[in-house]
Amino acid sequence: MSSIVVGIDGSPEAQAALRWAVDEAALTGADLTAMYVYPPAKRSEPFLGSSHFPDSSTVQQLADESRRWTEQQDRHSHDVALHNLSRFVQEVVTRDVDVHVQLVAMPGKPSRRLVEASRGADLLVVGARGHGGFKDLKLGSVSEQCVRHARCPVLVIRPSER
Repeated sequence: MSSIVVGIDGSPEAQAALRWAVDEAALTGADLTAMYVYPPAKRSEPFLGSSHFPDSSTVQQLADESRRWTEQQDRHSHDVALHNLSRFVQEVVTRDVDVHVQLVAMPGKPSRRLVEASRGADLLVVGARGHGGFKDLKLGSVSEQCVRHARCPVLVIRPSER
């Protein structure tokens, strides 16, 4: 096995999935990627007000400011996500193992991004469920979508399976 992708969302199931993936990567020499997918920033059009019709240069200036602000928010969201992912991996992988974990944080829908990542992987590892609201489900929606649509084998881990 040469490439393992593990989905991370901060849940206990993600901790168990990461531990399993680290052990497997150490055993097989596989490359390991920990992937965290965060919600994209909300997009909005610049507010031009309702009492006047601005000229085209004002509209362009507001659009440019809005674009810069959105780009700044995107960078901030990415930096925070990457920082949180790094902390999570450091907390879970506490023992000395000879495994380099590549950290990937990106905006989007988790199931879609993980399925996309599965195209270049030999194995996708996910927790059985994450932070979703349906506590009684044995398999969460992201895990289920990965099982249905991934382009490589998928291993679904529950904390009790560790």
